[in-house]
Amino acid sequence: MTEDAQGITLTIQPKQEAAINSPAAETLYGGAAGGGKSWLLRAAGILWCLQVPNLQVYLFRRTWPELEYNHLQGSGSFRDMIAPIVEDGHAKIVGKQVRFANGSRINLCHLSNPNALTKYQGAEIHVLLLDEATHFTEAEYRYLRARMRIGTLEVPEHVTTKFPRSILGTNPGGVGHHWAKAGFVDQGEYIVKTAAKEEGGMTRVFVPAKLEDNFAMMGNDPDYEQRLEGLGDRDLIRALRLGDWEVIAGAMYGGVWNRARHVCREFDIPIDWDVWVGADDGYAAPAAMYWVTQNPTTKTYYVIAELYKEGMLPREYAERALAINERLGRCDHEGEPVRHVEPITGNMDSGAFANIGSADASGKEAIPRGKQLQALGLKIKPVEKWAGSRVHRAQLLHLLLSPNSLDPEGGAGLVFFENCVHAIRTIPALGRSGTNPEDVDTTHEDHAYDALTYALQWKKRRSGKLKIGGL
Repeated sequence: MTEDAQGITLTIQPKQEAAINSPAAETLYGGAAGGGKSWLLRAAGILWCLQVPNLQVYLFRRTWPELEYNHLQGSGSFRDMIAPIVEDGHAKIVGKQVRFANGSRINLCHLSNPNALTKYQGAEIHVLLLDEATHFTEAEYRYLRARMRIGTLEVPEHVTTKFPRSILGTNPGGVGHHWAKAGFVDQGEYIVKTAAKEEGGMTRVFVPAKLEDNFAMMGNDPDYEQRLEGLGDRDLIRALRLGDWEVIAGAMYGGVWNRARHVCREFDIPIDWDVWVGADDGYAAPAAMYWVTQNPTTKTYYVIAELYKEGMLPREYAERALAINERLGRCDHEGEPVRHVEPITGNMDSGAFANIGSADASGKEAIPRGKQLQALGLKIKPVEKWAGSRVHRAQLLHLLLSPNSLDPEGGAGLVFFENCVHAIRTIPALGRSGTNPEDVDTTHEDHAYDALTYALQWKKRRSGKLKIGGL
């Protein structure tokens, strides 16, 4: 499709046209590298700004240098695309805005600073464009989407596009891989569905795009496909060349994770298998607790139950944990169900036991949350930390996710019950630290990871103890 818009000619590929003309309010576009995602976002913003006076478009990338390099420099950039109407005064670029004579604006935005999100609290976003959307967390996208509103904007009758709307351009991988996949990709290609109320209640669609769908790039740079095939990393090739959302490119455990091998249905745990927990404390961020057991024969670890919730005071945390512990499925040697009566024992992040120097209403020194949980019946202890313990935990988890040589069926050394949804969602998506590639990126959602690896340290400590008689 060639779109002539007030002096600008935009040649739009069929898949890009499907995204621009999508009837859905939220559109996820892309998959493979080279599908024309960034160009589509620029073209959609320009086209709609020229059609609708006073339209407010917000285009986000993670950092300002990425915005400048990808959208303001070189062939196909904003400067190049609007050049025909700049000379006659119908558009100009001023700072971080593309301004049009009819009052419309494309605002170039980033979220590289910790408090950058709050800058948009009062924004009225008519069009939200996220470039490399999986570089953003689900919470960030939800926050920005909540600022999407029509306000007093008057849309001309000849414009068939409905506002407000968003287009998210991205490849698989990154901190937002799972929310993008679960919210868009998993519902199927070109299928428009209305999201649940708790998910925003808007219509959504996934428009896939691969390199071969971008005829312009294939013609201008026919060797690009070979460069993608030459990445070397098979997971990167699957993700970036094929747009395969079943792999997570660049993730710490992306190369070893396989849902078919690492997730199983629940079963009753034999009564002679030990059960213990690992926990990561939190209030504003989610607190996480995982129940873990181990098959004494194959040595396979099973993660059998999950508590994952923010905003819990110690009493609620303890009550929820005790309720989960009481209803764990156990069985005797004949396979008959029996009641689980073991107390909650295990490791918790040592920070939960630290004295933070605060006081309660009476002026008494506040009791750390970890000690409050102990008083409420949880027999947990602060996890041991030492120089290199973070890398040790990361390597231990990688080892356990690998095939278990003691398992006659070749299963993994660590398996999750399918009810542990947040662990299954977040652990495979964890990236590598930018400063230490042997550690995970702590800016990602790592609460489940921390809790689980604390649990694995508990087992090691227990199994390493020897009882010596006669002393």
